[in-house]
Parts: sequence; structure tokens; C-alpha cells
Amino acid sequence: MKIKQYILIIIILLLTSFLHSQTTPQFQWVKGGGSAGTGGNVNPAMESCKWLGTDAHGNIYGMSSIFDYGIQIDTSVIPVGWGYDDFAVFSYRCDGSMRWVRYFGSSLMDYTGGMTVDLDGNVFVSGHVAIGNSGLNVDGHFGDTTVLGSTSYNRSAFIAKLDSNGHTVWLSLPGAAINNIWLKFLTMESDNQGNQCILVRFYESGSWCNYTIPEKGFYVARVNKNNGDIMDLTKVEFNISNNNEIIDFSMDEFNNYYLNLLVDDTAFFGNNFIFSNIFDTNPYINYLILKYSPSGSFVWHKALGSDFVPGYEKQLIGKTIIKNNKLYISGFTYNNMDIFGTIVNNPYLLHPLNSIPIIACFDSNNGNFIKLNYLYLNKYTRESVITVSDKVYMANITSGMVWLNQAKTDTIKPYGGEYSKAYPFIVAIDTNLNQFEWGVATKVTGDFTRIEALTVDLAGNIYAGGKVTDSIYDSFGSGYQAIGGSSDFFIAKISTHNDCGCIKSQPFPQLLGINNKTVTVKGTATGIADSLYWSWGDGTTTPYTAQNTNITHTYATGGNYTVCLHTINYCGTMDSCLSVNSVGIYEQQLIYLNAYPNPVTNNFTIENPYQCNMQLNIYSITGKLLYSHTYESYSTTIDMGIYESGIYFIEMILADGRKTVRKVIKQ
Repeated sequence: MKIKQYILIIIILLLTSFLHSQTTPQFQWVKGGGSAGTGGNVNPAMESCKWLGTDAHGNIYGMSSIFDYGIQIDTSVIPVGWGYDDFAVFSYRCDGSMRWVRYFGSSLMDYTGGMTVDLDGNVFVSGHVAIGNSGLNVDGHFGDTTVLGSTSYNRSAFIAKLDSNGHTVWLSLPGAAINNIWLKFLTMESDNQGNQCILVRFYESGSWCNYTIPEKGFYVARVNKNNGDIMDLTKVEFNISNNNEIIDFSMDEFNNYYLNLLVDDTAFFGNNFIFSNIFDTNPYINYLILKYSPSGSFVWHKALGSDFVPGYEKQLIGKTIIKNNKLYISGFTYNNMDIFGTIVNNPYLLHPLNSIPIIACFDSNNGNFIKLNYLYLNKYTRESVITVSDKVYMANITSGMVWLNQAKTDTIKPYGGEYSKAYPFIVAIDTNLNQFEWGVATKVTGDFTRIEALTVDLAGNIYAGGKVTDSIYDSFGSGYQAIGGSSDFFIAKISTHNDCGCIKSQPFPQLLGINNKTVTVKGTATGIADSLYWSWGDGTTTPYTAQNTNITHTYATGGNYTVCLHTINYCGTMDSCLSVNSVGIYEQQLIYLNAYPNPVTNNFTIENPYQCNMQLNIYSITGKLLYSHTYESYSTTIDMGIYESGIYFIEMILADGRKTVRKVIKQ
């Protein structure tokens, strides 16, 4: 008897594990690398993967700083770098095996500027690698390309294009050969044509790369993806009176620019200015997000919160993600704070000064607040990082328990790091920010482990990058042990499956009902869909911007139609269709035909006084033909008791072509 009980328990446990694995992703693998050194230029001098990208073939790309000596990235080992701060660009396959590593740097101080990846696997890298700086003969290393140093050089800022295999396609060193104007590449994004847009800060006026810099400030340099040439340089109507360079730069599908930053002094944008510092009487406007047109003109700004009032902070910081005219940004706040009219109430905090991770949505057209949601936890948390595809994914760390809802019915597992250290976790929420759908964590040892980059590939795999100071584990007990130094970087795959490569998005349409000539449908799609749209069968189409929401269409004429939901992504197009029958057929067309009772439980009677044969068809609400027969008698009885409760359409067609449709409710 006990053996049977044990077997039953094992089956239940296995079934529970299987069901959980189908809904909640796991950390499939963790990889990493770094060095034993500590950099002299970055403060704090910690290695971290802050840039991630994926292509359409299941490959992952990342970039991290590395320091001085003892450098090891997976199977790639170089005992000594070129000195000070260098950095590496690397690529893994979807199964976690390494593809290649390329190293960048010189014997002077070098630092990253940004990285983007297109769907073909081309990698664009920007940053600063000193060549011949201060009159010294210093060589610059750019992956598999080396530029020999010369005292005639004074070059630092660069942008390079690598192919999917890590080989240099082109290397651009913009600017004059000597006496470069003082500038810094801050970060980089791709425009809607795949050209690279670099946010550049100029610290003085002058000339640069055949462009005149009329005044110091922030500019966007658009770089040709095919050859690295500067296509245009746009002044962003924004400046600050301090040296803060904590600026996140985003672009939408229309090439509008978004800046999200901390301002602790005076900020100017367009003809406006805003003053904010720790002595200001209104200190709640230190975090700002600003929108600019492609020409650099100021559009709007939104004050997001403050960093200077302990216990009253409400910050929305980090990289802004824009999708479907919605702007998503994450942050944190303290309990019982009012965030744009939403009161954050977490009754489970163990200390009133512990912060709560939040995520907010704004209208990208005007900056208006739309909605906010937050997690429930009992201990310390830090800044979040997000990405958006079919859902919004947010990563954070905590040293306590995390719940997805106030009822505490769904706890993020596994719980806790070793020795009560803070551990990283990832959660998913729908794009309307209604409810968190799942959360998963992994165990770590050591302080300061955190996720600082997130991305999603076309197969729906989530990839996280960040830094680790000791060890980080996957969901199966394996992991990465840091080499040493201040920290190492890691990259992890979080997924429910092992699908890799180019996967089309599968649509699933659903017919909700027909009211005269108006049809109501909704649908969902698997994977990543760049766009969804409905085709109604009458030559018209409608974009579908929010999955699983009702959408209606009214036909000009009645009849039978084929309605299809189409998905499009880089891998191709897929569609799934419904037959929508008897649209817009009025019951009054055969006014003397009697059909009863309605609602019906068992027998449904039809009386035909028109003295001609009648074909009778029964359809489900989804348009599926369930029954068809021709009757000659005046009175016909149909057994509806064999059908489930619901709505049905009974179509009656006379031999002379006249017809009508009755909507019948089966109880």
C-alpha cells in the first residue's frame, strides 16, 4: 500500500513540475566571463553585460568591459589585456555554446559606447579606444582589426560593424586626424532603416567630421549601416549645466528620440528650462523623460520623480521601451506613495524604507500617464530593467520573498540566495499592465549580482545579462563561478522550451459573435509578431495592436465571409481563418415563417407556409456547419437537445432562393 502511495506522490510531483514548466520559464543555462583585474576608468570598476542582442537565427550577442589581466570568456582565454579598461563583444548559440569573442582596446583607457544587432546577425559596436592619444604611439585593437598607433593620431571615438561570425566589415574613426573636438559617444540605437544613431555629447563648439558644432550639447549622429559614414548630425534641443552623463536613449518606429535622465541642476530643452536640485522647494522633478522629433525639436517632457528625499523617493529610471504608441519604464518607490494618482500599497514590507519595484506606461504621443503596476515583496529591492515583446518583462533583485499579487497566491521561486544575499528574478506582465503572469528566480552567492540587460528573440526566448561577484546558477544546479576582480559578467537564457532560430508567429483567431452586419472577434499569437492584422473577407483590413482584445467590423452587405488573422515577423507570414456565415440576414425577409420556442431546451419547431421545399442548416457561433437537411413538409421538428448550451444560427433557404437566419439560444 505504501509503495502505491509513493508512486502516486511521485506522479503528482512530476505532473506538477511538468505543468509548472509549461507556464513558467526556467533559467536554461548561465554563461559568463571576465578578468581578475580592476579597471581604472569606470566607476565603480565592475564588469557587466549591459548590452544584449539577438538575430533571427537563434544567436545571442553581448558586450562587457574587461580589466587588465586574467581574462577568460567561456573557452576564450587571454592572460593579459592591453591595459586599463578594455572590452569584449561575444556571441553564443541558443543552446549556450560559444560562437566567438572579439576584444577591443588599447594600452590607455577605453570604454564601451553601445551595441546593436540586426536580424541578420550584423553587430554594430561603438565606444572609445585610444589611438595615439596625447602624442603617444598607441595601437588600437578593434576585434580582428588593428590600427597602428602614430603620434599624428588623436583618435578615440569609433563605430564598427561586425558580421554574424564576428569579423570586421568596416571600422569608422570619425573626426579629424589631430586635435579632435572633445566629445563622447554615450549610447547607440538603430533607426527604422537599420542605420545607427549615436547620442554624442560635445563639450565645446567647433568642427567635427565636416560638420559645424555651433554650441556644446547633445547631438545624434546617424551612421550609414553599409559603410560607417556619418549621414547627418542633429542637435537635440537639450542641455544641462552639469556633467551628468546618466542618460538613457531610445527611439521609436518613427525615429523620434527619447531621453531619460537624472537632472540635479538646470536643464534646458527648447525654449523652456526646468530647475531642480537638492535645495529646491519642489524636489520631485529630478528624473525626466523628454521626447524629440527626428529633426531634434522638443515635443514634450514628463517629470518622473525624485532621488533626494529619503523615504519619499519615486523613481522611474533606466531605458525606455516604446511599442504600439506606448512608452514603458520601470523604477521603484516607497510604500504608500502616490504615483500619478496610483497609491502603491504593499502591506508585507518588513521595513518602511524598503523600496518597491514598479512599472509604468505612458502615451508616447503626449507623455500622458496610462497605468502603473507593482510587485509585492517583503525586503530590499533595486532598480529594474525591462524589455517588451508580446509581454512586458522586468528584472530586479531582492533578498526577501516576492509575490505576484496581493493575495500571496503565487510566489516567485526558488526563494533566496546563499547567506541571505540578494538574488535576481524576472517577471512577466501583460502589455496593458493588468496583472503579473509569472515570475522566476535563480540562486546566487556573493553581493551585487544583478540583471542589467534583457532581450527576447523571435522564438520567445528571454536573455538576461548582468554582473556577478561570486556564483550564479541555472534552474538545474549548474552555473558560473566568477574569476575574480570586482565582478564578472554573465549571460543567461530563460525559457520554457529549446526552440531556436527563426520561428513564425502563429495566430489564433476567435469569433465572438454576429449582430446583424457587425462581427466581433479577438485573437492571440505565439512568439514575436512584428505586426498583426485582420482581413475581413470584403477587401478591407485592420491592424490589431493589442492581442486578446475585442475588435469589430461592420459589412456593407450581408453574406458569408472568411475572416483571417495574419501575423508577420522576420521569419515570414502566417494566417488562420474563420468562416463567418449568414452575416446581415434579416429575420423579416420571410415574415410568415414561424420558428419556436426561443430559447429552446429540446425540440425546435419550424412552420413553413410558403409551399416549397426548404433547406435547413445549423451553424455554431464560430460558423461551423453542424447540420444540413432538406424538408418538404409544412411543419418540421428538430432535436436541439443533442447540442450543448449556447448560441446557434439556423439558416432556412427556400427552393426559390429566399432565405432567413434565426439566432437561437440553446438552454
